[in-house]
Amino acid sequence: MSIIKKRASLFSIKRKVRGKLVLSQVKSFSCYQENSREKTCTTARNFIRNNNICPPCIINVAKALGKNDKFLFSKTGLFDYRYAVINHKLLLQITASSSAILRLLTSSHACQLGRLKQFVNKNIE
Repeated sequence: MSIIKKRASLFSIKRKVRGKLVLSQVKSFSCYQENSREKTCTTARNFIRNNNICPPCIINVAKALGKNDKFLFSKTGLFDYRYAVINHKLLLQITASSSAILRLLTSSHACQLGRLKQFVNKNIE
């Protein structure tokens, strides 16, 4: 594997970890897809509309076959969870706590996971 590919894969892994950390701070809701003919995103949209849910939040749609689909509902729309993990900076309105987490994650000495957990626990609570 070339050096460029290794760096690109490391960057994408770090980006996904950052995205999952930021999205873990977002509230989440669950709903069940009763009608198998409609798409899961339609079920999520109907759930959001019927319950007057405000963004940002994560909607977990349970299908009848036992599988789950996750969506991020942000101010810009409804997005697939995997896409939202990668592009979390574009989709979420960054609050003070999540921007502080992002600053810590992007700093050069933030590789120690224990230090990151201490920072998150101290600033979120």
